[in-house]
Amino acid sequence: MDQVVRRGSTKAPPWSGVDESLGSTAAGTPVEADVIASTATLQVRWPRRLSLFLIPSLAALGPWASFTPGAEGSPYFFRILLVLMLLPALSGLRQEWHTLPPRMRSAAWASLIFLLWGCFGLLWTPDTALGQRNLISVTLGMISVGVMLGTMRGNPRAMASLRWGFLAAVVVTGAIGLWEIRTGAHLSEHTDGAYSFSSTSIAASFINPNNFGAFLLGTVGPTLIVIARLRSIVAQGLVSLLLVFTLFLAINTESRGAVAGALTLILIASLALAAFDLGYFLVTVLLVTPVALAIPVFFSRRLSALITSVTSQADAGSDSLRVALTEHAVRYFFESGGVGTGPGSFQAVLAADPQRGTGRIVPAHNTFAQIAAEYGVIGLVAFLVIIVACVAAVLPVAKVGPQRLLQFEVVLCFAALVYAGLIASSVLGDPSWWVLIGYMLCLSWTHWTTPSGPPARDDAADRVELNRDGG
Repeated sequence: MDQVVRRGSTKAPPWSGVDESLGSTAAGTPVEADVIASTATLQVRWPRRLSLFLIPSLAALGPWASFTPGAEGSPYFFRILLVLMLLPALSGLRQEWHTLPPRMRSAAWASLIFLLWGCFGLLWTPDTALGQRNLISVTLGMISVGVMLGTMRGNPRAMASLRWGFLAAVVVTGAIGLWEIRTGAHLSEHTDGAYSFSSTSIAASFINPNNFGAFLLGTVGPTLIVIARLRSIVAQGLVSLLLVFTLFLAINTESRGAVAGALTLILIASLALAAFDLGYFLVTVLLVTPVALAIPVFFSRRLSALITSVTSQADAGSDSLRVALTEHAVRYFFESGGVGTGPGSFQAVLAADPQRGTGRIVPAHNTFAQIAAEYGVIGLVAFLVIIVACVAAVLPVAKVGPQRLLQFEVVLCFAALVYAGLIASSVLGDPSWWVLIGYMLCLSWTHWTTPSGPPARDDAADRVELNRDGG
């Protein structure tokens, strides 16, 4: 029988989940009580919490965190970590499968359908080798989602470790961005010998500034929730500075989509805070963030020039290219009869298209249109089921604080996910995008297992830990 054990006041590092509260009131129905008892009582040991903490950073660094930094195809530390975590995660998923929200089970089956259809698509894709690489990247991304779910298992403390991992990823990639700003050098110059974008823009480990900007958008939600859960005003102030730093990095990518996305997220967050009735504290943080950044912009000629270039219409040709690429992707979808042209085929089909009207052979710059073009109706519907499940699993709006915070975070991450799919060159094979999807599903599972009640105090002496010590 499960029992409640009151622990002492030993402090744990941030990634261990000390900012989480499990709630103080029992669930309202026997079904909810059974789900909560099964998942909230699970102890997630520190090695697993540390692994969850490392996932966002290693996914963001990609090939740059490996034994041969920058070499594509090398055994990245991210992939090594997935291998080490895979069997325990699968075992955990098997044990806790019955506690998954029904919509999340639908997402699991949709993932399998997507991969199976991709395998069939290899039969007619114009470049089989490229298609295989594309499908392997997608498969690894989906495996990372499964590993995160199987390791986290709806446990709020494990969820906190993952959340802090996103903040760590901002620090790590931001350090690379600061190095780019200071030196004018870029990581791709050490591998490809050239940087294909503006020399003043930063891309960190993502090579493409748009992709880096897309990644930064996905960290806004976790950062805001960490600020809301912290009890120390000093700690809240420091993490709020990290939010300002994130906006600073987004501006330095010189990606208009990233800057517009960040401002859009601030607007969505403000509206969501009002809708979920979560008070005025985070609204204040959101309003102060752009103001805090505006002060150095006013005194810095470089930042002022960056703002001007980002908001100018000089890149109208780039916008036209994006629209044309999306139109081509939609046309390939219909011309294939809804079957799709095959995994990784967009650029090959574009190169052979006499109607393309563009001089550049590049990805679709619209991941959703690219999925439709390459994977057809079946792949597109399966993928939409996956991402819609992230939001559907947390509806309707909860009546209590802890669940509302989780719903608020899901809304922000969903908005960032959609925006990233629209502004990045292609994120279908980007592990960071799949980590964000996995994070949203973990949030949904945590929401499903969070007791319906007011949050407990965050003092360590009052914190209650549930385990299965017997009795």
